[in-house]
Amino acid sequence: MDDNPHLTIILPTYNEAENIAELIPRIQVRFSGVPFLLFVVDDASPDGTADIARKLNEQYGNIEVLTPPMRRGLGAALRYAYDRVSTAYILSSDSDMSFSVNQMIELYETIQAREHDIVLGSRWCPGGSYEAPKFRIKLKKLTSAVGNIVVRILAGLPVRDVSANFRVLRKDAWDRIDAVENTNAMLFEMVFKCHHGGLKVSSIPITFRDRRHGNSKLNLISEIPKFLVRMFYYILRYRFTGYRLKERS
Repeated sequence: MDDNPHLTIILPTYNEAENIAELIPRIQVRFSGVPFLLFVVDDASPDGTADIARKLNEQYGNIEVLTPPMRRGLGAALRYAYDRVSTAYILSSDSDMSFSVNQMIELYETIQAREHDIVLGSRWCPGGSYEAPKFRIKLKKLTSAVGNIVVRILAGLPVRDVSANFRVLRKDAWDRIDAVENTNAMLFEMVFKCHHGGLKVSSIPITFRDRRHGNSKLNLISEIPKFLVRMFYYILRYRFTGYRLKERS
């Protein structure tokens, strides 16, 4: 087997100590046939998340803990990690065990088989699902379902789910889209700029489950207005004119 890493897996974390203690060993087992690196990008979690990741690296040797200088949101944390990737592929996932490791490997295998630039995990395409055992989760599910329909239509996108941090893309694609968003809107920005820049975007069905440990950090009341402002900015600027990708370096 080629020992040079082809893939970097990115897990953004804030107070996810219990979850990554389970998740990272599962990733190591499932990706044992793939040379990969794992970045834990931690926003100064007070629960010792970063310390657990460093301890696990003593066992596995392929984990790096990244600590952005400021806590500015999911988009900023992902950009901080993505910009430091040197492998051909980047896979990012929430670290709360909402997505299965088996579907992580499916994402990676899919982008290689299809030769697309970005492949998204989709809760809303045929075969996808969103488990919602509690009222609070049912409300998030409804918001996600309706929101993704509106976004897909207004933004002219070929996929049905742009808001899940469960995706794989080519490093070359990341380098060419010049993402700038600091909030969750960066997840939409990535897809929008890839598609309207002429890159190939597709998705596979996935199952979204409620987190295993801890509480969700997503505040819909504060995030939705910020997202809508940025979405309309991109639609008005690039929807009908196209987005110009950066030149390949």
